Amino acid sequence: MNPLVPDPHHPVPEVSPEDGWEDNARPAAESPPPANVLPPRRTTADAATSATASTSSGLRIDPHLLRTQPAESSERLEVQELQNTVVRLDQMAPTPAKVARQVTFRERQVHEKDQSSSSGESSAWGTTRQFSKLWMVGAGAGIVAIVVLVLALLPVINSRNTKKNSSRNAAARPSTEEKVESLDDLDLLMNKHSEAMKLYRAYITATRVEDVIPLIRNGKALEETLRRHWRPTGISSQWTPSPDCNWTIKKVSGHACGFLKGNLPDYSPFFAYFTNDDNQLLLDWKATSTFCTATFQELEKNAGDPTEIRGEIILAPFYTATWPETEYQSFRLTSPDGEDIIWCYSRRKDPPHLVLGEFFRSDLILAQPTGSWKITLRLTRGPEGALPNQWLIGEMLHIDWLAP
Repeated sequence: MNPLVPDPHHPVPEVSPEDGWEDNARPAAESPPPANVLPPRRTTADAATSATASTSSGLRIDPHLLRTQPAESSERLEVQELQNTVVRLDQMAPTPAKVARQVTFRERQVHEKDQSSSSGESSAWGTTRQFSKLWMVGAGAGIVAIVVLVLALLPVINSRNTKKNSSRNAAARPSTEEKVESLDDLDLLMNKHSEAMKLYRAYITATRVEDVIPLIRNGKALEETLRRHWRPTGISSQWTPSPDCNWTIKKVSGHACGFLKGNLPDYSPFFAYFTNDDNQLLLDWKATSTFCTATFQELEKNAGDPTEIRGEIILAPFYTATWPETEYQSFRLTSPDGEDIIWCYSRRKDPPHLVLGEFFRSDLILAQPTGSWKITLRLTRGPEGALPNQWLIGEMLHIDWLAP
């Protein structure tokens, strides 16, 4: 298709002088240079062109950027100047006038120095203070007078103390003699450690009652009791107590006695009581075996013979309607082996309570750290309504398990 052939349906308009179809070689009319023209907005094509140029030319660091300005632009920056006058507001109240400062001179006061509150060295520090001879003579005379007065009163004070000591010694003379006698008994027992070990060995290895009776205290009187309650231990006659057995001496129930403590062949402990009657060492069988006419298992069931019961007693509050606190004092009695307990009561007006009260006073409890005492009692059955393991203390036979 020939593009030079005119189209009848779309004719080409004729050229007019205003169309500007002049020759390209003809220079355009000069126009005034634009003032303060902003750079045109960059387009995607410009960015691509700059990227291509930077890629081809490499990295360039230059603080001065050159921007191309268009030859002509219809947009210009319009600058408008404002007036430089400032509107000030008038003050509502006038500024007060400044007053000149007036200075008055005052003389500094002189303070008197207080000697009582001053600290540090005084003006008289380091100097020797001189005392008058009259003052020294008076002080010496006063000391001499006091010494003479004390020496004069000393005989009077000593006479009063002598009278008091003589009265006390006269009142305490029986107890002193008793202590001397008891000391003699204790000295005799002190040297019978080996004899006590031999005596206990013969007792513990005996196989017949006839062999035991000569070894124990009051053996003839206890023969029938021994036949009913004593049993052989089955320990070999070759056994001997260890020399390390503990041997102690003390006074119990007004009677000097010795205690032998050690271990049996099966390593179970033993504790034996010994007395020195008529300078003869004997074993107290009832105290050593903690003999009781009834076992604690029987007493818990309100059975057995409560004529002679040994155990450890301690204060223990346990009251019921049958045993009111206003009428009874409650105790807990533990078996010698520490396995069983029963409750015992003392009527506050009966003699057993008065005797037990002496042993459970505050000062005596301090002397007994555990607060418990070995005791031997005679019990009686309680009133109607009492529990099976509640008993009335009929009589306190003696403190500890050794009879006096």
